[in-house]
Amino acid sequence: MPLTYETTNDKILYVGALPTDSVKTWYLANKQKPKPDLLSSWTVWVTYEDFLNDFIAIHENKNKVHEAKRNLWMEYQNSGERIKNYLSRMRMNNMLSNLPREQLWECLITGLQADIHEYIKHVNKDSLDLAPASPGMCFQAIINTGMAIEKEKQCEQWIQNQCKLKEQTAAVAKG
Repeated sequence: MPLTYETTNDKILYVGALPTDSVKTWYLANKQKPKPDLLSSWTVWVTYEDFLNDFIAIHENKNKVHEAKRNLWMEYQNSGERIKNYLSRMRMNNMLSNLPREQLWECLITGLQADIHEYIKHVNKDSLDLAPASPGMCFQAIINTGMAIEKEKQCEQWIQNQCKLKEQTAAVAKG
């Protein structure tokens, strides 16, 4: 209704009266900010487009943060996926959501493949529920676990190969 809301102030005041909850809080806090100059209208925004751009930027980012948090809780390590790839996805989501370390640790542990999860439980019998001191250390603890598991698998493979080699050597010696 261009005739009813002719000025920037009229448009902003009308739209600013509509929201509730956190959006209303954002609007009220921002309309109290210092004005661009004393001769301008009483709102912070010089144009209605400035107001809409601020509004969209602030609330679009909140949606991205919410989505990143949801993704953290829903991410799981795929079968055969390397731990570093899983952690890379988790780290990207945590950059936006910035979960507290205890929640991040729970997300990381819960999303791991079952065998890796069991290995961590075995190694940290009494301390699995204790999150490392920082988000970075949470990621590093999982990386270290992955490297330890990989090393154990390589050792097991080497032992199996040595056993096969001994069997083959014994068979050749008999034959």
